[in-house]
Amino acid sequence: MEKKKSVSVILIFLTVIIFCAPLTGCDDTGMGLREPEGPIGGGLNTRAVIFDFSNGSPEEKLRWETDYGYGDMSGSIAESMTSWSGIEFFFTVSSNSGGATVIDWQNESSLILGYPPEDQKTRLSYAGEEHTADFIFNDADTLRWFMMDSAWRNFGGGDGKEIFFTMDGGKELAFDELYPVNIFPADMPYMGSAFYFAHADNIGG
Repeated sequence: MEKKKSVSVILIFLTVIIFCAPLTGCDDTGMGLREPEGPIGGGLNTRAVIFDFSNGSPEEKLRWETDYGYGDMSGSIAESMTSWSGIEFFFTVSSNSGGATVIDWQNESSLILGYPPEDQKTRLSYAGEEHTADFIFNDADTLRWFMMDSAWRNFGGGDGKEIFFTMDGGKELAFDELYPVNIFPADMPYMGSAFYFAHADNIGG
């Protein structure tokens, strides 16, 4: 009888281990579940959105990331960047024949128009003035470099991945004016504003 009791205890113990092992929330005693820590901003999952304010400067301190929960923000990077900045990051993402990322900017985006939407401050009314001020640009050049650098970084451009820019359904991305370069060939990866400014003497704008 004692032997059967010992076997039963062992079986119960093993059952507890088997059911508890897959649950990372089991506490140190194996007797309960810890509440999972929620992401910044709430929601079930988080993703970092990167904004790059370097505009020709290689300084790391001019870039920052913000976390949001899927429950609070859209899962689309373009939509989330638009929501955080009030600037219209309208683009579609695809891959070229080599598997690299292609970002195609829409004509209605603030990048192509050269200015943010008129109701930008209203869109950002949920945030404080300090947040809003970060995304106010007084000239088209600074706005455009900010948008291109930010999109580039969100898809891994700063980590060595090749990111190509096009506009209006695959056309070459080109502006009437942009210093130090205003044309970005569809078959050449975007390099980041710091690269173009560093080589300003050798490239035309």
